[in-house]
Amino acid sequence: MPANQFFTDWVTGDIITADKLNTMKNEVQPYLGYTPVNKAGDTMTGPLKINNQRLLHVHVNQGNDTNTRYYYLGRMLDNNGILKINGILGNHFAFSGRRNIDLQFAFRNGFRADGYIMGTTGGADILVKDGGDGWAYAYLVTNQWSLVNLELSTAGNAEIHYNGTYSTIAPGGTTLYELSNDFANNTHPHTLKMRDGVLQVHYDHQNRFVVQNYLSNNIIIAGPSSIIIAITKISVPSGRSLYLRRVRWYFSNNNLRPRINGGFIWTGFSSIGDSQINGVFANFEPSAVYLEILNNAFNNQTASSGDGIWAELEIR
Repeated sequence: MPANQFFTDWVTGDIITADKLNTMKNEVQPYLGYTPVNKAGDTMTGPLKINNQRLLHVHVNQGNDTNTRYYYLGRMLDNNGILKINGILGNHFAFSGRRNIDLQFAFRNGFRADGYIMGTTGGADILVKDGGDGWAYAYLVTNQWSLVNLELSTAGNAEIHYNGTYSTIAPGGTTLYELSNDFANNTHPHTLKMRDGVLQVHYDHQNRFVVQNYLSNNIIIAGPSSIIIAITKISVPSGRSLYLRRVRWYFSNNNLRPRINGGFIWTGFSSIGDSQINGVFANFEPSAVYLEILNNAFNNQTASSGDGIWAELEIR
């Protein structure tokens, strides 16, 4: 029923039935340019962009296409602006790499990446380039069999530009960030990485340190006794403790053992080893920590040039 017939019926007093209303809706709706959302549940057939500040469903299933694809995701201004990318960077095959990511990029006062990456090496990639025009440009890089589903968010002067198209030509500009390089080589210290189930972390050099010494010549050690080969003074603040985290050692003589002395005493179990202790070594301020070579025998023994001890300590 045409819309004008509906109004004719209304004016003349004819009965307006549910069937007439439904017929009019079906005829008028195409002219409105949209389809109503079903409140009981509906399906999006493409990405959903919210006021250029949020985009859901950056989905790529590349299949058996050997080309490297570059999808333009968005950009951030060097004045202010943050672009966040989170979701799945995967592949049909586990050995080609699968990662979960939650990263945000900003370009003011120099480029910075924050967030986390978890999974295995390989697979799809995220690339950020300095365009030389005050903007940093972010790209999704995919290859054969890539599987990707991402969400994009912005704050401040950052923009989302993803539209599903891609180029097989690498974008120009200076590289500011490459996820695969950061994941493998820890090039950006503010991102947390868990690679193959192992958390990759930085040393806190203010509170964690190493004491070590390796002999430059042979020495004789009377038995049974020990000699000091290294010493360090330690200042432990009140309310904190000194931890012995790890000890590595090597002695060519089977009768020799490593000993760490200071507060408590730790002694190694063999002439060659690598032991992860990670326990309290002193809950008070020791005057010093000593690395010692212990002779377990009852007669003189020789420690050879190159023998030595490496100990990692931490104040917590």
